[in-house]
Amino acid sequence: NAGQTARIDLAGNQMATYLDMQDSYLKFTLNNGDGAVVLLESAYALIDRLEILCDGATVSSIANYGACVHSYLDSEVGADWKDGFGRGLAGTHYTADELTPVANGGSRTFCIPLVLTPLFQANKYIPMMGRSTLSIRITWASAAKGTVGSATDAELTINPCEFIGSFVRLSAEANAMVMANTQGRFEIITS
Repeated sequence: NAGQTARIDLAGNQMATYLDMQDSYLKFTLNNGDGAVVLLESAYALIDRLEILCDGATVSSIANYGACVHSYLDSEVGADWKDGFGRGLAGTHYTADELTPVANGGSRTFCIPLVLTPLFQANKYIPMMGRSTLSIRITWASAAKGTVGSATDAELTINPCEFIGSFVRLSAEANAMVMANTQGRFEIITS
């Protein structure tokens, strides 16, 4: 429900496998159980906090994630993306006064890249062969914070919610060359 937390775990120990965050995204459906239409600035407005964890240790924690992404979109992304690709996937709009409706009793599915996170900012594949589990913890915004309308937290459900990951799996020979070149050590540099 709105106001609650979801956790997605990406298991380690995946031999010769690398995660490509640039081609990965979060897919979820907002179900409106209220008797009226709810409006939102975009799908990003539904996320209050987004955290990346590795075996329980915090790698990244972004409070007010939706507001941060909207500021980023306003300053860095053009009208063509917001009214085209972004409108279809994330419910974005070029004009600030336009909102995305979700009909009463209806639902809407969104597919959003996890921009502003350090893993998305990394320009290299992320190795998944280590023992560590990579987790994405999503704290959904309350209905009053994430939407415009009279819906309560219990009336807004986010289900299903899944991470669509793009994984690259190398052959044994190719992975052996990567391991030889890196001496089996990987350093992920992000901003």
